[in-house]
Amino acid sequence: MARDEQIRPLHRLATAAPERHDLPPGAEAHLVSVSENAIYRVDSPDGDGKWALRVHREGYRRRNGIASWLAWLAALREDGAVVTPRIEALFASTVEVLCRRLEDFGKSAERFNLIHGDTRLANLLIDGPITRVIDFDDCGFGWLMYDCATTVSFFEHKPEVPELIAAWLRGYRKVVDLPRADAEEIPTFVMLRRLLLVAWIGSHAETEFARSLGVGYTEGSVPLCEDYLARFGQTAKPASGQPDRLERLDAAKAPHWLHHSGARRRSAPDVRAREGRAGGSPAPRLARPRRFSRTRGGADPVRGRCPAPGGR
Repeated sequence: MARDEQIRPLHRLATAAPERHDLPPGAEAHLVSVSENAIYRVDSPDGDGKWALRVHREGYRRRNGIASWLAWLAALREDGAVVTPRIEALFASTVEVLCRRLEDFGKSAERFNLIHGDTRLANLLIDGPITRVIDFDDCGFGWLMYDCATTVSFFEHKPEVPELIAAWLRGYRKVVDLPRADAEEIPTFVMLRRLLLVAWIGSHAETEFARSLGVGYTEGSVPLCEDYLARFGQTAKPASGQPDRLERLDAAKAPHWLHHSGARRRSAPDVRAREGRAGGSPAPRLARPRRFSRTRGGADPVRGRCPAPGGR
């Protein structure tokens, strides 16, 4: 059968598909490729919506085989075992808000300087009252509050995170002043770190640690993104009902734990070890971080770009 004769019935089906699948009136299907099946891109009239459409070639697959494939795909989507277009769109919206907030936050010397880049628990050695930091592979220039976010790496979704962050703030402020505005932006860096780790897992799928996290870590990032967008950005929908832009929410809707950064509640012993020395003795006083000059050999894990590359 000639190619035009093969495409003609597929195109008729593709043309009728938008209406059958409750897509906006006037949506048009445009052929992308023909192989085992025909793949179309469907565009909404206003250009805000785009969908992928597969039209099966007649006689290539049996009806029960197609139904089985669709059921399997639906189950994978429900279980979070694959990243669906909905999740990709959610991640993209989150990155957009992250970029906007980081641009507003800026890269002054008091906020963007030399950092460790990976101060998670695995890189802390606690010897009695002394806490030592190891593994400077990701050391470079980045936002200082990114180091705070790395302390809760891989368990950002746990309920104890607000208390841990509050303890970190108390310890940090024993050494150097931290403006409230900087502390209030910590959720942005926690969200940034979470998405960077999702990307790291995908790029290191062959490692035992990445495999141990499985799809659950990516799946668990969905409610975190939803919560972050609910607090820091909202999707404004025009009359067409299609997402148009993201708008900043009022600061009063910031995460509740931001307002407890000065709380006096005691934290767990392993958290106190990070705050200073045991027995209530103060940690040594340090000057405010000064602006370091960049060197050619150093890593630059955050770099001030959106989306930023991340460490482990």
